[in-house]
Amino acid sequence: MKDIGKLVDALKFGFRTLKSTKEVNRRRTIQTILERAQKLRESVQPLGELLDNVIADCERQINIDPPAVSPAGFPYASKLSELGLPARACNAMESIGILTLGDLAGVEYMDLMRAKGFGKVSMGHIEDLLDKTGVVL
Repeated sequence: MKDIGKLVDALKFGFRTLKSTKEVNRRRTIQTILERAQKLRESVQPLGELLDNVIADCERQINIDPPAVSPAGFPYASKLSELGLPARACNAMESIGILTLGDLAGVEYMDLMRAKGFGKVSMGHIEDLLDKTGVVL
C-alpha cells in the first residue's frame, strides 16, 4: 500500500509540474506521467477506469508537437556544438544528456552545475548562447 501512495503522489507531482513546464519539455513530462500511471494501474485495479482516462489523455498529448524554433528563430534541433558552444561545455552537456538547444531549454541551473567538467566559465558560455537564441532556463 505504501508503494501505491508513492505512485499517486508522483502522479500528482507530475500534473503540477506539467502546468509549469516549458513547451519543449512537455512531451518528456507527459511521458513520465504516462509511465507512472501505467505502473499504478497494474498495482490497483479498482482505479482502472480513472487511470485509463489519464493514460489516454497523456497518449493524446504526446502526439502534440512542440514548437520547432526558439524565440530568436533558432531550431530547437540545433546541436549545441553547431551553435558555437566551446568543446568543454559541449562535453559537459553531453555527459548529462543535453545535446540540442531543445534539450537545454527548461533545464534547471543546478542540474547544469552538477555536470562533470561544468563550472562558472561554461555557465557563462551557456548564458551567452541562451541570450543569442532567446531560450530561457
